[in-house]
Amino acid sequence: MTYSILFSSHRLLKVVDALVLLSIALAFARPAWISALFTPIERRLAVLARHRLSAIAFAACFPLLVRLLMLPWYPPPPPQIHDEFSYLLQADTFAHGRVVNPTPPFWEHFETEYTLFQPGYASQYQPAQGMVLALGQVIFGHPWWGVWLSTGLLCGTLCWALQFVFPPAWALAGACGAALQFGIFGIWMNSYFGGAVAATAGALVFGSLARMRKRGPSASSGFVCGVGVILLFATRPFEGLIWMAVAAVWAGTGILRRLRVSSSGNVEATGELVGVASGSLQSGQSRNRPDSRRFSTPTTGGPVQEPRSSLVCRRTVLAFLIVFAAGAAALAWYNWRITGNTLDPPYLAYRRIYGTPQPYWWQPPVRVDHFRHPELRGNYLNQLHLYENRYSLRAMLDSERSRLANFWRFFVGPFFTPALLFLYLLRRDRKIRPWLLVSALFILDKAGYHAWYPAQNAPATVLIVVVLVQCWRHMRVWRRNRGLGPALSRILIAALCLTIVLGNMGRALEVFAPGPRIAHLAPVWESLYPAKRLRDDVNSELERIPGRHLVFVKYAKSHCFCDEWVFNSADIAAQRIIYARLYTPDSDQALAASLGDHDVWLVEPDPKPYRLYRVSPALLK
Repeated sequence: MTYSILFSSHRLLKVVDALVLLSIALAFARPAWISALFTPIERRLAVLARHRLSAIAFAACFPLLVRLLMLPWYPPPPPQIHDEFSYLLQADTFAHGRVVNPTPPFWEHFETEYTLFQPGYASQYQPAQGMVLALGQVIFGHPWWGVWLSTGLLCGTLCWALQFVFPPAWALAGACGAALQFGIFGIWMNSYFGGAVAATAGALVFGSLARMRKRGPSASSGFVCGVGVILLFATRPFEGLIWMAVAAVWAGTGILRRLRVSSSGNVEATGELVGVASGSLQSGQSRNRPDSRRFSTPTTGGPVQEPRSSLVCRRTVLAFLIVFAAGAAALAWYNWRITGNTLDPPYLAYRRIYGTPQPYWWQPPVRVDHFRHPELRGNYLNQLHLYENRYSLRAMLDSERSRLANFWRFFVGPFFTPALLFLYLLRRDRKIRPWLLVSALFILDKAGYHAWYPAQNAPATVLIVVVLVQCWRHMRVWRRNRGLGPALSRILIAALCLTIVLGNMGRALEVFAPGPRIAHLAPVWESLYPAKRLRDDVNSELERIPGRHLVFVKYAKSHCFCDEWVFNSADIAAQRIIYARLYTPDSDQALAASLGDHDVWLVEPDPKPYRLYRVSPALLK
């Protein structure tokens, strides 16, 4: 899978690595020249960052506008993998005003990955990503526009959350850095797999907790935290449990302390309340609290009084519980509509039937004995093999190393790697230390799973950005007297921006690739956009033929389960081109007869070239 288009091939990665080394060399050779070049830009952004809402709007619009400008060379991407087709089915179902579709006749022909057919026809996934895709489909005519909007929302939310931890300029820099690293060229912007929604949810929970730490509990913070937790349960439920536990400990400790201090009448201590589970505070913090934390109740001849802390805390908890209860009820109803059980989510129902995805290594494996189609069995056996790596220490270490490399490629990349040299200094940062403890929970979460995709780490995205921003701040003050730290921080960001420009130039120059002068550059740029699948070519060929078509897919015995063809929309009978599996001769003929207004085709994708030919329904028997 292409986690990030910029780092999708070894050739292109070598070009990017060379650009990083050149930037570092230039920073050491000409630090004063770099500072003179980029200081005016930094000053303008710093002025913008002081206006919180303007900074949030800029962070949200930045990846959206850049991606819009890239559309001539990077149009909305075609779906590539099983999960994307399942999410698109979910979006199409929602766009038709349904939560679940009726099971289609002869449903055994349409069985496919990550899709339930009993008791209804629906995606196995949680609903949030499908709702975002449905928004793009209904309003803009294409699901990708929902992806586009969700990525902008993520970057804006990151800026908002970081403002409670970092100075304004660094909060804006962190959000824009995330946009540059994975918000423009990353899979979350250029696929339907999802990730930005869960990352936004994690940032909402983080921001609400950081806000309570800085300003004290409030009903609005409880409301935002509740929204974030419910969005996590609607995307990544297990990570939602982790964030909910963190929120309970983090906010609960602070609330109990506030109540205890309030009951003792210690007004000064109340001003220094911080909702931090570790209880670590910086001295003298209360003197810098904004006046808004001490709204007053005038009394005759008396001093300004603190608000009733217990009432504020109750309102915070109540706001969270109201949002959480409403969201939990909606998710329970969603489960009931698809599986018939409010406590049985679709993805667990699918796993019981098809055995995928396999659970964590610390859970027992899911065993399935019967499959109607060998391709579904192939995916099951592959994931079971990955799961069984837990029985071999060497295989587990190889798996961890591969996942760590993919994690680095998506979230960090070559341009932010130099900042990680200052990771050891984070142990001194008391404001950041509690978030490192929270990050450890997500590290343990992912260390016990057999596979890795960026969406699985999405709820912890804000924590990753916090670590990178703080490392970047340490790098910036490194050897500041010689100007090396500021020069490094500036030139690396400029080089990252340059890669986006070069990526678009590479695509624009592809039309000239046959020319002898730049033909050797084609292998460098060829991975910048996913190639069309063979299924897309067959679709294009059938779309040029008048009428409606039923296409039976005949796989060779050696066909890879990863190249699946049988994906359909929410309303199968209304499709112009329907893909179906061969099942039994009688059932094949009955399906063709039930769709009498469709021409019947047989496609064999494995021979080179592929074979597509019209057949008589009678010959299917």
